[in-house]
Amino acid sequence: MEQSLVDVVEALEGGEQPAPGDKLLHNLLLSVYRHSLSIDWLIETRRTGRVKRRTRNLLTWAMAEMLWMDGVAPEAVTDVAVGYAKRRHSSSEGAFVNAFLRRLLDDYRQTGMEGLLKAAPPNVRSEIPDLLWKRWLKQYGEEESTRIADVLQHPAQTILRMRGWPPQAVAVPEWLAPVKAPGWAPWAVLFTPRESHNGLDEVMGVEKSPFYIQDMATLLAPSLLAPQEGESVADLCAAPGGKSLVLGEMLKGTGRLFCADRSEAKLPRLKRNLWSIPNVEFAVLDAGSFAFQEASFDAVLLDVPCSNTGVIRRKPDVREAFTPQRLAEVQEIQRRILDNVALAVKPGGRLVYSTCSIEADENQLQVQAFLMRHADYTLVREQALLPTPDHDGAYAALLKRKTAG
Repeated sequence: MEQSLVDVVEALEGGEQPAPGDKLLHNLLLSVYRHSLSIDWLIETRRTGRVKRRTRNLLTWAMAEMLWMDGVAPEAVTDVAVGYAKRRHSSSEGAFVNAFLRRLLDDYRQTGMEGLLKAAPPNVRSEIPDLLWKRWLKQYGEEESTRIADVLQHPAQTILRMRGWPPQAVAVPEWLAPVKAPGWAPWAVLFTPRESHNGLDEVMGVEKSPFYIQDMATLLAPSLLAPQEGESVADLCAAPGGKSLVLGEMLKGTGRLFCADRSEAKLPRLKRNLWSIPNVEFAVLDAGSFAFQEASFDAVLLDVPCSNTGVIRRKPDVREAFTPQRLAEVQEIQRRILDNVALAVKPGGRLVYSTCSIEADENQLQVQAFLMRHADYTLVREQALLPTPDHDGAYAALLKRKTAG
């Protein structure tokens, strides 16, 4: 245990990420990301003097392990932290770490987390940076913002979808429990691992698995596009391929599926995920600048780069990365992609614009601005999903290009 905890301190100090297979360090760093606001607030309000950066890093991982993770006794965490501080830094730092953590642990056992954070600002208790919290209050109100924040503090459920085409002749393992399909994708056959069963390698570790790990929210955009057999369909921001896979299944081996992404490094994974789709072409291109031939496709899916605020459960670092500048940058990328692809859709064809953001600037307002610039398009339907324990947040809008005359 000691070496693992020491490793994460050094990873934090060096800005490194744990190896993919290092589950302990991965979970510990996720806990640090999820609770960084509470940790920082507790350090700032309980310290008695200046805290060195290296000492703050040490307190950060120790508090994450003690207060939000199971499996290691808090006293053991404290002992490792104190020993590390004394060996690597100084005896005085070790004494400070010891006093700070033991006093914190005593208070936690008396009052619980609610007591520790009672005086903290609402956004700290919700683990949402002040900038993002104020945006959500304005957009959703305090009750809904608090609900969203609470959902985002918990790990996402693992959902497996059985590939829909060609039909999969496979016995479903008993440890996979059926999950009710969402209203926007009633055709989906979904499962989740039963509690305390870790057998994903059994079905996902094979070369051509009949299952695909896929959150329910990712089914919204392809469901709205609803490709018909024989159509020419494009997914122009396709990696890693979950939505492309659904589009290909809907075509049932007919027509044409064109999958493109600007990252060449992501192409091998995209191809692997679409092993069951025969009628697919792959390309590396930037959907925001590539010179598409006019009226090339019957239907186009644009799952554009975004702020990712709907998937904070999976990417907890998104909260700290969210800034007005970054938001403006992704909005410009989205606008550029929309405008560039608009002419590639045939008259009478469909375009679905989607994000995994819950920010109106990237969703409803972006679509409204597009319609103002492109009078040959009309909004057929749009749907926004806020995060729930069952699925991530997402947005999708179905746009139709008008026919001439």
